[in-house]
Amino acid sequence: MIKETIKEKFNLDYENNQTKSGLIKWYNNLLNKSPCELNAVDVSKMIRQDILKDFALDILIDLIIANPFDGEMYDGDLLNLIISEGIEEIRNKKGFNDLVLRLDGIDDKINEFDWITEKDKELFKVNLRYLIKAVGEF
Repeated sequence: MIKETIKEKFNLDYENNQTKSGLIKWYNNLLNKSPCELNAVDVSKMIRQDILKDFALDILIDLIIANPFDGEMYDGDLLNLIISEGIEEIRNKKGFNDLVLRLDGIDDKINEFDWITEKDKELFKVNLRYLIKAVGEF
């Protein structure tokens, strides 16, 4: 079975800018991926660059459900990304209810995760508490 690429799914074209910056190279590579191949780096950049943002938020929710400790720049920073986008942006997404269920019980696993720094662990705890409180208000 042939996987539909982002380019095909959204009828996009490659960026042919002569500068070939790192962002342009990433974007052109992104177009060759299927949605199931997207990772934390791809989704984070898509959201920050406002590229297929609505679609990227769906994938972001799926990534957090699969691994709440995932991140682009540091472990767990996907929670920070979802918070920065705002609960209003995600509460009507298809995976929102699954995300809410997934948040329950993550607290018990924080100490089991192999954090690179204690600061990352503490930031994750703060973000998790904030997110749990915010989704509880809906």
